[in-house]
Amino acid sequence: MKVNPESITLFDIEPMEFAKQATAKAFATFQRIQHTEFFNQSWTKIEAAKKLSPNLLAFIEYFNEISALTQTAIVTTKKIRDRVKVWEYFIKVAVCFRELKNFHLLTAIISAFSTSPTLRLNWTREKLSRKSKQDIADLETLMDMRGSFKRYRDVLKESDFPVLPYIGVYLTDLIFIEEGNPLRIGRRINFSRAVYVHNVISAVQRYQQSPYNITLIPPVQAFIQRMPRMTEQDAIYKASLEIEPRGATRNDIQ
Repeated sequence: MKVNPESITLFDIEPMEFAKQATAKAFATFQRIQHTEFFNQSWTKIEAAKKLSPNLLAFIEYFNEISALTQTAIVTTKKIRDRVKVWEYFIKVAVCFRELKNFHLLTAIISAFSTSPTLRLNWTREKLSRKSKQDIADLETLMDMRGSFKRYRDVLKESDFPVLPYIGVYLTDLIFIEEGNPLRIGRRINFSRAVYVHNVISAVQRYQQSPYNITLIPPVQAFIQRMPRMTEQDAIYKASLEIEPRGATRNDIQ
């Protein structure tokens, strides 16, 4: 791999190294999250989150960044042959996240594949290898929301540390607990609700205590940080239409 960070390209970085470096950055943020940041759904209110849940907010934002750079890399690659290579690269990164038990960023990439700007790229998707298509299907099955992420929860229980869990599941659980159980019953604190919240936060804290042993590679870290990110869905969709216009035939796609 080239050493000069300015000359590195995506394909100079092995998918596993990309996954490791992103995992190291994400886990460092995950480990800084304090238990109080989960209280009262403060992460759902942007201004409150900046003050009350800064590390949790940063962790969520990095999820969004990985998803955005994945989408951007795909929809801004003009030629279909190159676009297939980019898409398959990120499929490999997602598989590596699965091997690293980084379910948080695995979900970020799967979500990038599931948005309408990428879902509509039928001609590009058709060109993906059979293995790539199967890998996507397997990962989507793992992170399927049905049954309150039952498959993922089962796999998580059997996973050895270190693990970077998908934070969205815990946040959903906390919302369900807080909205489904009153804070007080009469004049008394609802102790059952407090226990439920404690159990969710304790589950997160267990994973925070077992870090990954990953050597940071600054040029790769810098490259990932510099990767373009289109955050406006309208702009991403417009880029998708440019590479595969509506009603285009195979002969229309370069």
